[in-house]
Amino acid sequence: MFEKQIIDKQDHRNFFVQMSNRGTRDTFPLLTDDPSTIINRAYEEISMGYTSLVIYKRMAILQQDSCVDLSKKDEGKAKYYQNFLFVQQHEESEHVAFSAFEPPNHYETLDEAIAAGKEELKNKQRIFPGQVFTVVCSAFLENHAWH
Repeated sequence: MFEKQIIDKQDHRNFFVQMSNRGTRDTFPLLTDDPSTIINRAYEEISMGYTSLVIYKRMAILQQDSCVDLSKKDEGKAKYYQNFLFVQQHEESEHVAFSAFEPPNHYETLDEAIAAGKEELKNKQRIFPGQVFTVVCSAFLENHAWH
């Protein structure tokens, strides 16, 4: 639901929720700038079901020619880092899709996640020229069973 905002470099909301098995349409149901309100908002806005509600913080946004560091060297209490790949068919496209078919890789540091994200972008651009890819490097913060 918030795919376009998650890759928006200007959006100040850096905390987002990923639902583990909701399908590509409802994978990212919540984006906020205040992590302390996520659970309360989730109870109000997200239906429960047998899934995980995972909270991440956007740390960097990578595109073919740019890297925007959102971390401000404040990496918080991240247990690991994970990259999320998004794709647009072309730059003017309003539709942004999360690439759910990429295996999730965990990285110990933000620098490792950024390096892996840059490499992934190179490979995707080589295989799919003309499409616009964005990698969001994120810090894993919490996981809640959402039953």
